[in-house]
Parts: sequence; C-alpha cells; structure tokens
Amino acid sequence: MAPLYCRAPPDVGQAASGAVGQAASGAVGQAASGAVWQAGPVPALLDRLLADERARFIVIGGINTVVAYGLFAAFEAAFGGRYLLSLLLSYLIATMLAFVLHRRFTFAVTGRARIVVDLLRFESVYVVMLAANAVLLPVLVELAGWSSLAAQAAIVVVTTIMSYLGHKFFSFRRPRPRARGGV
Repeated sequence: MAPLYCRAPPDVGQAASGAVGQAASGAVGQAASGAVWQAGPVPALLDRLLADERARFIVIGGINTVVAYGLFAAFEAAFGGRYLLSLLLSYLIATMLAFVLHRRFTFAVTGRARIVVDLLRFESVYVVMLAANAVLLPVLVELAGWSSLAAQAAIVVVTTIMSYLGHKFFSFRRPRPRARGGV
C-alpha cells in the first residue's frame, strides 16, 4: 500500500502528472506508485515534529492507548464487568502492537539480531506497568467507587510516563559508540 502522504514524490521523474522533481511550495501531485505528495510548510512541520523521539512516542503511544482502551472496553462489555480479566486480555494484545510500533517507529531500532532481547526487556517494562495497573484499578473501583472505565483512563496517564522511561532507558537502549582514542 502506498503512503497517503510523503514530503516529496517517492519516484521522482515518474510522477503520474509528468512533472519532474519537487513542485513549488504548496503544490500537490500524485506519484506513479499512487502516493500523494505535497511540498510546503505542513510537511516540513511534520518532519520537524516527528524527528523528536518524544513526539513519536506520544503519537505511537496514543494509537496504542486507543487500541488498548478500546479492547479493554470491549472485553469489559463482553465479560460483564470482569475488569481484571479485561485488563489482562487487552494487555496481551496491545503489548504486541506496542512492541512492533515502538521498536520500529519510536526508537527506530532495526534488525533481528536482538529482537528476542528487545521483546523480553519490553515485556518486563510492561509487566511492571501491568502490576501497577492491577493494583490501582481495584483500588479506584472498589475503594474509591470509580467506574472501571474512568479508573482505567486515569491510570493510563501514570503508565504512559512509566512506559516512556522504561522503554527509552531499558527496552530499546543501545550501547553508545565508544570514542576512539586519537593521536
């Protein structure tokens, strides 16, 4: 599937419109591959924004949070309020999605050599978050009287911060290149 948006035509010189190169600011075209491209200030702003790892984490984390919360709500409805079962099932599905997206897009880790190590580290961060969630959810539901959906939404704020720090400094951490001793 061709991307819906890219900064410049992916196959410059073969644009469907016959144009060669990047058009003037604000121009829109369609490449032979079907990708729509646009030159101008919006793509430049997106490029700058997504160059920041924290911004990518928020975007990918937001997508994953919506999926996980949607799964939690669906399981909650399907299992008649068994919120801890719903938490576990949504966790199992959402963490696999999160691993793939964060590894590839947020932290830009490639290659398969360390994928198992990355997955084990990633899951260990999520197990800590799952444990915190499993403790906080009943406290907010049973003791504070919150609905399970409201409690889970509030807990997401805490676990998002835990997730970023855990994945940045543990899951996808790579050793820094050693500086060469010079003459």
